[in-house]
Amino acid sequence: MEIKEIKATKAVDSANGTSVNIEVITNSSRASSSAPSGRTKAKYEAPFFSTRGLDESIKLVKKLNEKISGMHFTSWDSLEEVEEEAKKIDKSERWHNLGVATIFSLEAALLKALAMSEQTEVWKYLNPSTKNLPSLYVGSIAGGLQSNLSVKPDFQEFLISPDTKKFFDSYFISMQAYKTVKHLLPKEEQIQQQLSAKNALLTSLSNEEVLELLKKVKEEIKEKFDTTLRIGVDMEASSFFFDSSYLYRNHSKGKGKRIDKMDQVQNVFDLIKKYELAYIEDPFHEEEFGAFSRLLRIMKQYKTQSMIVADDLVAGDLDRLKRAIKEKAANSINLKANCTILEMKKLLDEARKHDLKCVMSHRTYETSDDIISQLAIAWQIPFIRLSVVGSERTVKINKLIRAERELAGVK
Repeated sequence: MEIKEIKATKAVDSANGTSVNIEVITNSSRASSSAPSGRTKAKYEAPFFSTRGLDESIKLVKKLNEKISGMHFTSWDSLEEVEEEAKKIDKSERWHNLGVATIFSLEAALLKALAMSEQTEVWKYLNPSTKNLPSLYVGSIAGGLQSNLSVKPDFQEFLISPDTKKFFDSYFISMQAYKTVKHLLPKEEQIQQQLSAKNALLTSLSNEEVLELLKKVKEEIKEKFDTTLRIGVDMEASSFFFDSSYLYRNHSKGKGKRIDKMDQVQNVFDLIKKYELAYIEDPFHEEEFGAFSRLLRIMKQYKTQSMIVADDLVAGDLDRLKRAIKEKAANSINLKANCTILEMKKLLDEARKHDLKCVMSHRTYETSDDIISQLAIAWQIPFIRLSVVGSERTVKINKLIRAERELAGVK
């Protein structure tokens, strides 16, 4: 496949904000991709677009076009050549001039064009022998920076995940669980229901009040479907870390509480035990490698199982992942569009080499691109975080459902 031209234009994301769309034209196909972005940027995360603005990213793509037009893009390995040319134009350590979203979109579009030239889809091109689909984690209730309410949970998002063998069953039961969550919220919040940017429900309940509610949902799902509902929390603890301690503004019934760094470790462990949490993301500040390590040591001591997911701690950076592995600061990591696709694969490979679980994740401001679903299938990633509400989210779910049907031989 010969690259004829690449074009960058502005696109609209799920919040009517601005993203970037990259179109790739080749001698045999044409494809495009647009990357999502986050509501907040972790301290060590690469910038989504150029630090001088999206217009600068688009301007630099024109220069990159001059370098790679005419290039023969023949396999996954060709991404290395494309990134090398992009780095020469970017001239920074972590995409400060082109922006990581620009390169992510470019690589996604190139992979789509390559798959199209072979008359197939990305997931089948990358892994023709793939068999398993990821389990679904769905955002049910949002708090923290994801909520615009004045009184809200401190934790960013509360997750639910039906333990099923089939992806479609996971999706269907997640829908029912989401509806049950809504039904169990206070009556006034049901009437004037608000959603986060990721389409999770908003509430004024405290963290533990939400977790008590989810325990009831878990019981109802078990009774109706004979399926275990896993509960998870994305704490985003950096968002309420001030002056070397964690400031809970709604610890109980709207009352605040300050917890020091050492007590936060015990607090998180107690929540895992009390609510049988299967998934905890970013329970500590993004620089607190030691706290992550202490939690995992305590869990090992008391034979407690849970995914301790490093997101902001790693921030899509391979060196930070290697440090987390060396310090035993995580047993799972998030993969999302805060790095290039090539960088994401290197993160995945490094994590797997050390037996860390991986979670593919959507972002706050999404686009109608399904590349993360395709990569999750091809790379056999065990978990994916999505929402069951919103067209930009369900396009990714629909891709997974269609892939499952195809793998099962259902037309």
